[in-house]
Amino acid sequence: MPTPQEFAARFERTLDLFRDPGAKEEQKTQFRTLAGLLKREAVAIAVLDGRLLVNGTAVDGATLLQRLEFHSVKEIAIPADPPVAEVFELLRALAEQPGDEDIASRLRASRATRVSVRMQTFVFGTPIVPVAPQPAPAPTPAPTPAPPPQTARANRGADVAPAASGAEDIPDIVREATARSVGFSPAAAATRTTADLIAQLSDEPDGPHVGDMLAVLGRQLETAMKSNRTTQALIIVSGIVRAEQQVSDATRRRQYSIALKRMYNKALLEAIAEVANHPTDREDALLVLRRAGEDGVEVLLDLLVAAPTIEERRGIFMALTGMKEGTDQLVHMLGHHQWFVVRNVAELAGELALEEAVPALAKQLEHEDERVRKAVALALAKIGSSSAAEPLRRALRDKSPEVRIQAALGVGG
Repeated sequence: MPTPQEFAARFERTLDLFRDPGAKEEQKTQFRTLAGLLKREAVAIAVLDGRLLVNGTAVDGATLLQRLEFHSVKEIAIPADPPVAEVFELLRALAEQPGDEDIASRLRASRATRVSVRMQTFVFGTPIVPVAPQPAPAPTPAPTPAPPPQTARANRGADVAPAASGAEDIPDIVREATARSVGFSPAAAATRTTADLIAQLSDEPDGPHVGDMLAVLGRQLETAMKSNRTTQALIIVSGIVRAEQQVSDATRRRQYSIALKRMYNKALLEAIAEVANHPTDREDALLVLRRAGEDGVEVLLDLLVAAPTIEERRGIFMALTGMKEGTDQLVHMLGHHQWFVVRNVAELAGELALEEAVPALAKQLEHEDERVRKAVALALAKIGSSSAAEPLRRALRDKSPEVRIQAALGVGG
């Protein structure tokens, strides 16, 4: 039997192929291999506190974990040498969108008896209904009124009143939360709009169903990227990042961190970077790229290298201006072999006033291309630090009048 990690990787790969209609042959090959592994030993796959476990051992498997959370699966138990048809039905159900029936119900409906699935359960208290006081029995007629019965009636009223009062004192927020919880369904969540899910996540960033909503949003992001709907992708990721910022509990933040780690990839960052210069998208795009850290900077720098026009470079400059991560990468690119890359990066170093770039900029004052030296002189002038003074004085002796003008403007302040 392979290690838990190896089994998780094999199961995850097979599941990925079940989701790809064009990979039938490879799907068959992987499925036969998986079935062969299952002949030897029973396997239990479980989700616990945002982690994936195989036979009780924590393993890596982001895609598999996401699918299990997406379908609200808590545990899958597969005995040794299970019926192949039951394993096939399990994989097919996991690969599809959640429907009216959960996976456990689907397996039962297909007459599966060996492979079993336990679903996540959401158990909530029954809303408390105010108890109306029982009507006091009519007093028995008596020849003469007697004070004791009146006292008894008063006492009975006092006994009932606190129960009614206690029910009426239930805070509205508890009633609302209970009502929302009772009405929540992971399968139903899969049919909700992005805007609706992001709004609920913003209202309840550490609510009880965050994991389910993040799983659904992850699937929506995947679909949006495949359909080139960058705006929807930006709304999803920026909404999740903003919700994450509202959470202080370490366990809850870990849920967000895991979800975002699954979502972030180069294709997403490139798509977001391309809309970062749009006025309506800039704030959200910068938020997403900052959350990516150095990976976000790297993608923007790649775009900067390829940007053919000053307008496109200006848009990338705007995106990078608010980011301080990855400056080492930026400084390193000042030694690039293509002149226009060095010019672009020099302009950016000036826009960002990167004093740490001064030594590398100073070296480029010897560059053979006048356009590079001019950009370097302007960058040094914009940085304006004491360390930039000496390179600027050297630029005053450049053979190009335009370079000398830029240096003179810098020295003159």
